Amino acid sequence: MIVAAGFSLDARERKVVRFSGKLIQLETSGPEAFIEYEDSTSQRIKKVYCDADTMKGFSEFAGNESGLFVEGKAAQLSLTSDVWVCVGRPNIRKKYSVEPPSSKKTNLRAIYGQVVEAEENGQIVYTSNGKRSHLSIDPRIAAGFKKKLERMETVEIRGNFYYDRGKGYYVEE
Repeated sequence: MIVAAGFSLDARERKVVRFSGKLIQLETSGPEAFIEYEDSTSQRIKKVYCDADTMKGFSEFAGNESGLFVEGKAAQLSLTSDVWVCVGRPNIRKKYSVEPPSSKKTNLRAIYGQVVEAEENGQIVYTSNGKRSHLSIDPRIAAGFKKKLERMETVEIRGNFYYDRGKGYYVEE
């Protein structure tokens, strides 16, 4: 038998679920301490009741709920009840924020060597230190390399390149 916030709960009947969402209101003291949150999946405001001992550590968040996220487990008071009570200690934290990708090129490669083959679709083959390597570059540059190779000119590739996922080939920095 579990007793929380003045409610008794028989362990054989309870349905336990995970909950998570944006924290709306936090009441940390009194006989009916609760967490009110906006459910992440249904976008509805829901309330979970917790005992005073569980809520004791959350007094620092009370009154300053903006930007906080709550997750935890709750048990249904009975099969037909809409009242949920905490199971264990919920987690309250800052919501993760996603930033736009930085302009710093993390996949930068220094490429140097002599171009030995070039196709108009952007595929080139170059040699560096006796090793043949394949690379996809801007098709216009590769077409220029191909024309020079057809005229039997020596073509060098030298520079820092990064892979542009949007374009699908390496671009010179």
